[in-house]
Amino acid sequence: MVALGVVLLVGLAMFAVTARAATPGTLGPTGTTPTGIAVDSAGNVYTANYNSDNVTKITPGGASSVFGTTGWQPFAITIDPAGNVYTANSGSDSV
Repeated sequence: MVALGVVLLVGLAMFAVTARAATPGTLGPTGTTPTGIAVDSAGNVYTANYNSDNVTKITPGGASSVFGTTGWQPFAITIDPAGNVYTANSGSDSV
């Protein structure tokens, strides 16, 4: 297994993230065509699913669920310090 260390700078906050080589499905299933990924402070992983028009939440324990629906064709995703989730939706030109 290969481990990569990544440091993300967001505003004045600094987050350390460790990425691991994995086989598909290791974290949990997503919607169709995930195009964006974000991780919250609790370690939950969120994916913006382009062809499903939704966001998937995968817990550190591997449980996967639809977190919410989005505008048309979400392309990117981010989480603010308060835990709010935002998607940039290319098909509907909206956030």
